[in-house]
Amino acid sequence: ECLTPNHFLLGEAIGAPPCLAIPENICLRVAWRKSQQIADSFWKRWVNEYLPELVKRNKWTKPVEPLKVGDLVVLGEDTYPRGRWPRGIVVATHPGKDGQVRSAEVKTGHGIFRRPATKIAKLHLEQ
Repeated sequence: ECLTPNHFLLGEAIGAPPCLAIPENICLRVAWRKSQQIADSFWKRWVNEYLPELVKRNKWTKPVEPLKVGDLVVLGEDTYPRGRWPRGIVVATHPGKDGQVRSAEVKTGHGIFRRPATKIAKLHLEQ
């Protein structure tokens, strides 16, 4: 199932358009919890579905563009909360014996970190 604008607005793909008038009996705490559940659900889907597409490694079938200095990336860190994965710029790459980039040093707002290429997702930004 693809994400649609209704997933963000309504929490599901198909539904009635959001009402413009705010009901008087609305419970803000319940609405806040629901919005947090929707955000958590989106984050889990992003991590499980989209992020693997960014770091896809096709075993010897197709050449994959390796990480290079200057690439904008996201570091896949399981210990960070939703939406807080560090973003940074690749400042150095470290190839293996076969010449393929196996790890890289990434500069973030908190310093420079060396991570394996499998934990680094290159961001594909349009120019």
